[in-house]
Amino acid sequence: MNKISIILATYNWHTALDIILDNLCRQLRKKNNVEIIIADDGSNEITAEIIRKYQAFNSQIKRVWHEDLG
Repeated sequence: MNKISIILATYNWHTALDIILDNLCRQLRKKNNVEIIIADDGSNEITAEIIRKYQAFNSQIKRVWHEDLG
């Protein structure tokens, strides 16, 4: 079975990220071959909290973060 990766780019848009992750998790809850990779462009701790909330229910969610250097 092939693995599917969904890549989301984010930067401090907490409401949108929460809505997107909620909907993706609902649609993909029974799919083991789909991972969600969040490319975080230096967002603050609120974004990290939202991601951790969904990671608690879906181990296929990964966060790649780098410092915001302007």
